[in-house]
Amino acid sequence: TIIGEIRNETGQKILKPEEIILSLENEISKYEKYKTYTTDIDFDEKIYRQLKSELLINQSEIEQILEQMEKIQKKLSEIEAEINKILQIDIPIQPGEEELGNIIISDENDKILCRETNDLQEIKVRLNKFINIINLTKERSLIAQKIIEEVKTEEKEKLSTIFSQESKASKIFDEITKGEYKNIIYNTEENRISVINKNGEELLPEQLSGGTFDQLYFSIRIALGEKILQGEKGFFILDDPFIKSDENRLNNQIELIEKLANEGWQIIYLSAKKEIKEKIETLKSNGKSIKIIEQKFI
Repeated sequence: TIIGEIRNETGQKILKPEEIILSLENEISKYEKYKTYTTDIDFDEKIYRQLKSELLINQSEIEQILEQMEKIQKKLSEIEAEINKILQIDIPIQPGEEELGNIIISDENDKILCRETNDLQEIKVRLNKFINIINLTKERSLIAQKIIEEVKTEEKEKLSTIFSQESKASKIFDEITKGEYKNIIYNTEENRISVINKNGEELLPEQLSGGTFDQLYFSIRIALGEKILQGEKGFFILDDPFIKSDENRLNNQIELIEKLANEGWQIIYLSAKKEIKEKIETLKSNGKSIKIIEQKFI
């Protein structure tokens, strides 16, 4: 046993001998794993440098692989967010297709996880189902759109007959305007109405005076009423339809209302104009079946 202390040249205490021995033993233990290695290998500077170079290359490749793995993990997270967003879209499920509803994410607990590449297979399956539903919905929408277009075409054809030159609307408009306007035209392509005056000029409704405009749409209402009821008589509710008409136009329109009443139509006419009441009272005095109800507002 070594007893005492080791001091340097100046006499300063360094370490006790047993501490030095313990330190050496600890250092030697680090190389314990190499004791079974062969000792008959000669050091080769060239091989050393080659191995060192390969080590650096491998370390660089490892860093690149780790970087790629980080990018892949980020991409998987993006896919997870996107797929959960897509599968939250509410798609109407038809009767008998309830099993297709299980691809839709309904709440937080139903979300799809995409943490590794193996998860992509399940996502692919659910996306394929989702695409099938979208395609099915698209097919149904196209069929519905086709039906709607066919109905629109049929309705436009019906409207064309209503607004033909020999139509009821054109005849009424000619009569109510005393020949100033001969025809009502419905353009199926542009979906608009125009009129032809006695000079052959084509005018749009917004080009007409307020009184003529009222006459035009009153003529159309009568024609549509007869078309809908297919020859049967019904009733019209009129809320001051001729408020913009002058004296002559008003007389023509009252004559038309009288004619409609004679044909069997019932007319409910609401008006705040005194002259309307006076003209209606004139018809009543001529023996027409007319009931006048006055309502005063405070």
